[in-house]
Amino acid sequence: MKHYITLKQGREKKKHYENFPVATLLYPKQIREAAIILYHFARTGDDIADEGNYLLDNVLIKDLTETIAANYRNRFLGFVFQSFNLINYKNAIENVALPLYYQGLKRKIRQQKALEYLKKVGLKDWAKHLPSELSGGQKQRVAIARAMASEPKVLLADEPTGALDSNRSNEVMSLIQKINKDGKTILVVTHEIEIAQMCKRIITLKDGVIVEDKKIDQILLEDYV
Repeated sequence: MKHYITLKQGREKKKHYENFPVATLLYPKQIREAAIILYHFARTGDDIADEGNYLLDNVLIKDLTETIAANYRNRFLGFVFQSFNLINYKNAIENVALPLYYQGLKRKIRQQKALEYLKKVGLKDWAKHLPSELSGGQKQRVAIARAMASEPKVLLADEPTGALDSNRSNEVMSLIQKINKDGKTILVVTHEIEIAQMCKRIITLKDGVIVEDKKIDQILLEDYV
């Protein structure tokens, strides 16, 4: 069953992550819990947990070298950021194709896959446009296409709607819901209750402890893409 999980507050000292298709991490605006959570998902070394072991897709991360761990994360995780993090002098298809370069794919294959994922987010006709020629919502959709192009098992989105107005936020969340419906695991970090309500399940944390876990009626969005 596909569902969202919302985590609220807490200092993220100890946390056990179960397998879940989609999650929204809800935190107070003044607390950068998002950075802490994403840090622990991508972290290697001895300090990633107070106790126990950190396994990513059943692989023990602790004893991997940084190079091997980084390569593994690049295949397993895709990242979406509030500020889009697009390269300004590269057009949309070049931005989406960039992670594929580091996977060693040939240019023709990179271009084909990048165009395929731009089509999935409704931006095939904008493939040759620079970021400066795109709206905020379009930029974030390019960023989502870039994150998906490497075919990760999990998408980690840190405030994907934080820099957008309500209409563009709905556009992006509609796309995220569609991607989830297609079977992709997504972890979204937000402090906006409106975004969290576009979920099916809410887990509330306070001072690092789960204080509530409930399912809600998800707000489904119209197809904006």
